[in-house]
Amino acid sequence: LPTTSSKLTELLIVKKMSLRRTGQKVDNFVGLREFVREIVQRNVLRASAAKARSGWLVLVLDATASKVLTPILGMYDLMEERVSLVESLEKRRQPFPEFDVIYVAAPCEKSIRAIKADWVGRSSDMYGDAHVYFLSRLKQEQLAELGTAGGLTKRLQTLSELNLDFLAVEAQAFTLAEEEAFYQLSPAIAAGSKYLDPIEIRAAKKFATVCATLKETKPIFRFKSERAQAFAETAWRELRESTTMSTTSDKQTIRGTATVLILDRADDPLTPLLHEYTYQALVHDMLTIQGECRDRVTYAKATKAGETKEETALLNEKDDLWVEFRHEHIAKVVDALRNRVTDFLAHNSGAAQLSRGAGRDLSLGDMAQALKRMPEFQAATAALNKHMTLSHECLSKFHALNLLEQSQLEQTLATGLDDDGIKISKPQSLLTQVCNAVRGSSSSFKGERNSSPSDQEEHHALRLVAVYFVARGGRLAEAERSQILDALNPTPRQRDALLALSRLVAKIVAADGKLPAVADAAKLAPILQAALAQRQTAKQKKTIKKSKFSMLNALKSAARGGSTSSLGSTGGNEDDVASSRYVPPAKTIIEAAAYDRLPEDLYPRLPGAGTASTADDTTRGLGLPAPPNKVAAQSVRNRGGGNRGVTPPGAPAPTASRCGAKSFVGPRLIVIVLGGITYSEIRAAYEISHATNREVLIGGTSLLAPSTFINNLAGGGKKSTNSPPTSSLI
Repeated sequence: LPTTSSKLTELLIVKKMSLRRTGQKVDNFVGLREFVREIVQRNVLRASAAKARSGWLVLVLDATASKVLTPILGMYDLMEERVSLVESLEKRRQPFPEFDVIYVAAPCEKSIRAIKADWVGRSSDMYGDAHVYFLSRLKQEQLAELGTAGGLTKRLQTLSELNLDFLAVEAQAFTLAEEEAFYQLSPAIAAGSKYLDPIEIRAAKKFATVCATLKETKPIFRFKSERAQAFAETAWRELRESTTMSTTSDKQTIRGTATVLILDRADDPLTPLLHEYTYQALVHDMLTIQGECRDRVTYAKATKAGETKEETALLNEKDDLWVEFRHEHIAKVVDALRNRVTDFLAHNSGAAQLSRGAGRDLSLGDMAQALKRMPEFQAATAALNKHMTLSHECLSKFHALNLLEQSQLEQTLATGLDDDGIKISKPQSLLTQVCNAVRGSSSSFKGERNSSPSDQEEHHALRLVAVYFVARGGRLAEAERSQILDALNPTPRQRDALLALSRLVAKIVAADGKLPAVADAAKLAPILQAALAQRQTAKQKKTIKKSKFSMLNALKSAARGGSTSSLGSTGGNEDDVASSRYVPPAKTIIEAAAYDRLPEDLYPRLPGAGTASTADDTTRGLGLPAPPNKVAAQSVRNRGGGNRGVTPPGAPAPTASRCGAKSFVGPRLIVIVLGGITYSEIRAAYEISHATNREVLIGGTSLLAPSTFINNLAGGGKKSTNSPPTSSLI
């Protein structure tokens, strides 16, 4: 056994060296999702095929590996690399002794035993040669356990650690897929805990693989809460141990030392509750979403016969229209889609009859129907048709649930500003409006497809009440609480969720009623760029008005045709159609970190966990002076034009699928949100990256849906039994 184990160790070290030399050059980054796909295709599939004695390969995945690989690999990718069959490690499989096998699995006891079982106690070989890849670091005792499978060690050609124990959701977004990690937002935990439970430790180790994949082996960790510090310490320890066996240099990327910013959902329980007007947020809020990366949407598609059927579509980096529109206000999406379809109809003789008719007066749904009746154009218009249908269905459901007025009320509660941008002097005066909105939701409901109307009403009404609880700082008088709960008439579980949220907020808010993240953002705003301060001035009143009007216009346009161009577009300026009055506080905090303006007394560094770049190295190319270490109310209005000529926030960020490889300036910034990431925060990261020309990657322990967040508040913390099924390569 010692001899066998040493051979495996030697093989593992050699493979580590090979991977790091050939597969992890990231200074000209093509996007995280594409980068992970390239690693798997080149360093797993292609490398194994080069060693294979037979012509074809069998790919065997455990449940964790299936989650990681399914979103990034298609059947074409597999067939191109001579993979003829994909199977589940946990299930019984037919022997293929003429084929080599590729195992990809998490380094856990269950998967290691399943791999061993294929090679122990068999009268004949299960496969030809074996190529074994683990998603993260293999412990020494696990290596020894693997070495007890004599049949495997004789046929083992590859043994490697991939450092890919995470899901690459988008070009600049990832998730650790640990829904149960940091889900509890109870006052005791929010007040601080230096100890992580086993699931949270596993999440921290998964995050270490994100850093290792990006070759950021000595990042600077920044954090605030005590459990964020514990997360940083665990991830840093795992990074150090995972690089111990490597004989290659751990030199950082040429852009300098990366910064890891760890945020905590307990500091901001408000953002996950709010309705947004951007396309991506509405799709995930209004439609049925499936898949570990939440990239498969189910919607009603009309057939040529006028009937409807369930259709599933992929929304990922391969869809250029999705990448272009996902962060845009839905009003802009509706207008852009209509204009493109109208132009298509005008320039194609086969569609001349529709174009000469009432083409510009048709609704999105009508246009989608017209395109379906022209089979000769279906290939050319498939993507347009998909997004016309999705945007139309989003707006239809949004209107059916009367969410425009509710979302505007949420914005008033969240910001403390009314539609005219005037501060609300008495937030409790909004109680009547909230109660009326909750009571009126059922009477305004117009029907839902494949869903219980009461469930839909209760969900959105519950979110409004939760926003009110947060806006009041969790400190409600008994009469006030009784009045709003009587209007809502919640189930026992919903009541528990609201009371838990109320206790949490009351525990963590400052004396002025601000959430910790909101208070941090307020402290950082004065030392950030002038544009940030300008957005809080007179222009905001126009922004607020136009935001509401644009949604009204989009709803009418989608239902009856017409164009949103009556808004009086000024050429795509952010103030033209704002997504909302509310700006997630995480955006300001991330922006401060991106500009190297995050004071260490607010977000300290983890001692010994990285060598900081000099201020000149960090801010070179951004037009910024040396950063301060303490919060100070200083103006940077004449800072030097580091943001001039930059596309304003809200514009779609360049991504690999649209622009190819992107060259960034300065060190990488990696943001991780404990307790789950929201789509508004993902959008903020893209906007900051685009504005600063600095690569900002953002992720969370999970992708957080509002329903999941509310379930967590009630103490669920488990995946809902009503969760849609996930797709798989298997």
